[in-house]
Amino acid sequence: MEWRLISNTKAEVADLYALPATVARARILRRYIPVLRNTADTIIIQRVAKKGVLAGSEVVVDREEAEKKGIEIAVRPKGGRKGARSAETISLQELMLKAKDKFTSEESQPDETAALIYTSGTTGNPKGAMLTHENFLAECEATSDIITTTEGDKFTTLVPFFHIYGLAIGLVVSLFRGCGTVLFPQYSPRQFLKRTGEERISILIAIPTQYHHLLLASKRRTITQSPLKYCISGAAPMPVMVIEAFKEIFGVDIIEGYGLTETTAAVAVNPQERTKPGSVGIPVKGVQIRIGDNQGNELPPHQAGEVLVKGKVVMKGYYNLPEETQGVLRDGWLCTGDIGYQDDEGYLYITDRKKDIIIKGGFNISPAEIEELLCSHPKVKEAAVVGQKEKEGREEAIKAFVVPVEGEEVTTVELIRYCRMRLASNKIPDAVELREDLPKSATGKVLKKELRQGYKDRRVIERE
Repeated sequence: MEWRLISNTKAEVADLYALPATVARARILRRYIPVLRNTADTIIIQRVAKKGVLAGSEVVVDREEAEKKGIEIAVRPKGGRKGARSAETISLQELMLKAKDKFTSEESQPDETAALIYTSGTTGNPKGAMLTHENFLAECEATSDIITTTEGDKFTTLVPFFHIYGLAIGLVVSLFRGCGTVLFPQYSPRQFLKRTGEERISILIAIPTQYHHLLLASKRRTITQSPLKYCISGAAPMPVMVIEAFKEIFGVDIIEGYGLTETTAAVAVNPQERTKPGSVGIPVKGVQIRIGDNQGNELPPHQAGEVLVKGKVVMKGYYNLPEETQGVLRDGWLCTGDIGYQDDEGYLYITDRKKDIIIKGGFNISPAEIEELLCSHPKVKEAAVVGQKEKEGREEAIKAFVVPVEGEEVTTVELIRYCRMRLASNKIPDAVELREDLPKSATGKVLKKELRQGYKDRRVIERE
């Protein structure tokens, strides 16, 4: 296998070297998550066995008091190699310095953990999914029926490698197939469109928001014949109108997929030759999908329930969380927490997250339906809908958070009237709040938990 790399970003190059090296040495890859401007200035250190404080060089710590309470102190100096680092880890620089010119990879068992990838935490605290060597190999094999590549093809991913979608599909699959990899140190839609032609990029891995940005950028420049063969979208639902507009301008279908961190990325994909708009497709090779009721019983086509997944791509479990693992892995089936249904041909449609469903007037109401309608308003850029319960015992009220299009003015009364003309009475938002932006994860998922009443960031350490 030939591995060709075109890049000028040190961080992502380090990823490209670190992942294969970690796997070859039979070590466990532990991922990092950089924060965005609209996320909290704190980090999560989960499932630690000891009490401790990791402090910067300028932080003054009362060591005597800490020792009395059994708290260990680790202070990172301003520079040098002797700073604190995660237990049982080795730096990339140290790994390269100690490596021999020739080496043989360590033999690993299929069920050994290869990577510890944390979930996005959209509905709760992130959990470390233990993904095995078999998981990654199964995901590579699952893509064989989806896209056909040659060694002359070049992958590029606009999704960071700390996300399972970018890591498994954008990096591991491209390495597995011996294709080239083109990286972008800083993503710019216009710069990407320029380099796509220059580098002859043929496979694009991105999320819906990025495809929308590329559409907007394409209006400012003429798109000639595009070298793109496959455009794959995941991590969030893709609006049908974006798929249609992208095909018209770039001449290529967007292949929409569905997957989770717990499933090593994609478990369902809309086949390019038999795409159904609005669906996330059919199960990939080696994966079973069924829809279950609250007791786990299989439901017939067109009836919504929880999406259950089975196959070699399903994780081993959550790191140091046996109860949570037992709660989602039942008889070999992964309970995804997503609500959806399958049609008569087995195509999967995702309608909501189980925890996002709003119960009002005895009815289960889908926030996604209301969000899609609000986003169809010409003055609305983004929308998120959650259930708000003011008092215990009362039914949930529907609250919408709306980000207007830049330069446009829209009122809450106008938006509620828009919904009233197009939705059933029990689905009309009880309140609408206009915002400049919505809280999001590092990969662009809206963090609805932060929009709900009474939300408290459990990551923040407060003084007693």
